[in-house]
Amino acid sequence: MIKKFYYSSQFEKNFSKLEKNLRTEAIEELNSFAENPEQTHYRIHPLRKKFSGWFSMTISPDLLIIFKFTKADHSAVLVHNIGTHEIYLN
Repeated sequence: MIKKFYYSSQFEKNFSKLEKNLRTEAIEELNSFAENPEQTHYRIHPLRKKFSGWFSMTISPDLLIIFKFTKADHSAVLVHNIGTHEIYLN
């Protein structure tokens, strides 16, 4: 179970630009992820190259979140960015 989320300024900037319904969906999915990080519908996978050590989580077909666990027991998460596949370019 994830007990704490930390948000980067990049995430906050891009999150504020999303339409309200997408912001609501992202919050609901993060809350659900916090309760049960083992759910498979998020399609969580590790990233490579410049994002080595980070993970990607699918919120909807064209809405992704980049994050990493900040504690060994996976109880805290740093959320780096949210957006389309273009977030991999930042």
